[in-house]
Amino acid sequence: MVDALHTELLQKAVALNVLVKTSENFIESLYNSTKMGFEILYDYRFFMIDLNEILKENASLKSVFLEVEKVRSKMYKDVIKKGIIQGNFREELYENEYDSFIEQIKIYSDSWITSAQIYHSGTTKSDVIDHYVGLFIKMFVPYFTENIQTQFLKML
Repeated sequence: MVDALHTELLQKAVALNVLVKTSENFIESLYNSTKMGFEILYDYRFFMIDLNEILKENASLKSVFLEVEKVRSKMYKDVIKKGIIQGNFREELYENEYDSFIEQIKIYSDSWITSAQIYHSGTTKSDVIDHYVGLFIKMFVPYFTENIQTQFLKML
């Protein structure tokens, strides 16, 4: 049953990734895709809250999960490379800076729901998602070019 639910979660994430690739406005796309992704994760929060235990007990699912993480990392790398070319992201300040940032993204994505359970229990789904999407998006600000930083800060 856990495998089937994980597959269902992945299918929704893949569909979201296809949708994101069609958007023109960088900041709007980043915000909307993050929000939709967090809504998907929230709907499967039972899985995310117990992720460590689930993966410890299910070696085949852990293997699939780690393969998905490779794909996820490549997706982020592609988005960042495209963003640099389009003038949305700045160049790296040091070697592999964006690899470290991608790891931070994965850590945040895998753990925000647990944080929400601790610090925001009793809060509505919408408020929780808005709060954590806001925190997540703000992690990108130092990597934006000045123009995108200005646009982003106006959006806030």
